[in-house]
Amino acid sequence: MSDIFSKINQYGVLRVPLSFWVIVMFQARHWFLVAAAVIGMRRSPDTARLLGGEGVPFLQLALELPIMLVAFAAMNRDPAGGRVVRWIWRHGREVITFAATVNLAYLAWYFSGIARWKPMVDNLALLGGVVDLLIVAAIWTSQEYRQLFSEFPEAKPPETPR
Repeated sequence: MSDIFSKINQYGVLRVPLSFWVIVMFQARHWFLVAAAVIGMRRSPDTARLLGGEGVPFLQLALELPIMLVAFAAMNRDPAGGRVVRWIWRHGREVITFAATVNLAYLAWYFSGIARWKPMVDNLALLGGVVDLLIVAAIWTSQEYRQLFSEFPEAKPPETPR
């Protein structure tokens, strides 16, 4: 019987930890917000107000696309994973750092254009920037994340019929 708390998966590499999925949820938050709003609109059209007055935040969705690619690679981290998935996974820390940098650049652009500080909204946005910096520090200083992104299950050679 396999140990459900084991850090090694069935392919002999580190299991993707819960903290990785928390990072994905945070850095791709607009994707999950849009998904929740779309699902909620089936019950009540008022749920669209979750998206704000501008509607679907296409710019933020585009900026968060690299994180969704890393999440896709994490879900396809098995011997059948193709070359593209392996490349994305091998460069996962760089992609997460890039996404955090883009988020910080977006925050700088946002704060440069506001006329008046809105404490609730702007403090939350600023906190998001701090969390992005903490994420980058965590994935580059953690031995577990270094090993996690360096491992990918070995590809199985195709079986030949006899």
